[in-house]
Amino acid sequence: MVRVAVSYRQRISLRRRGDSKLLPLRRVSEPEQKAAPTMSDAFNESQPSFPPPPPPPPAAGMPAGYVAYGAGSGSANYATWGKRATAYVMRAIIFAPVNILVRALDGGGAGGIALILSIAALIFSIGYQIRSYIQRGHLGYDWADAQAGIAIRRESTGAPMGSGWSIFGRNIAHILDALPCLLGFLWPLWDKKRQTFADKICGTVSVENVARHSQRDLLINSLKLWEPVIKS
Repeated sequence: MVRVAVSYRQRISLRRRGDSKLLPLRRVSEPEQKAAPTMSDAFNESQPSFPPPPPPPPAAGMPAGYVAYGAGSGSANYATWGKRATAYVMRAIIFAPVNILVRALDGGGAGGIALILSIAALIFSIGYQIRSYIQRGHLGYDWADAQAGIAIRRESTGAPMGSGWSIFGRNIAHILDALPCLLGFLWPLWDKKRQTFADKICGTVSVENVARHSQRDLLINSLKLWEPVIKS
């Protein structure tokens, strides 16, 4: 049983109602009032304890482990124009040896062999591009991005775009970058978020990134058309 300290005025009120036998009139000293538990203490002791509430769930559409760029402190490490240009040039020259070989055979009069090699190079190039799109869509980078230390992320969620089709659509949007005298490709030089016109249309940003896969593994995987594409 919990003993509850009752003040002198409360005892007077109870005695007037006829409860003097239960609560004899006696002035409680101040030390006794401090030592005895009060009614609020008795109420708190009778209440069950509950664990703290769980943290709020992430916002709708926000993948776990990612933070939207611009939603936090705003100190995102956007990729420099030089790094983006480096990755673009590396992708453009990967088939230069094949093109040089085809031109050399064609100039030497071996038209049939050159035609076969050209068709093979075209098929190989299409297969490589598709696999590279899939890598960039699921990982945010391919071998060239990994070498340059950058990745493509959605500005709204901070996550990769999610599929090869998204990257393909972004590359189509690069046509707008090329139309006004390549102005869109140069736009990251002075843009706050270092975005091209295609980035602004698709809601993407290029950021500094440390790839989980090596450049060599990504390149070999993109060239081996018969193996599953690295997606995670």
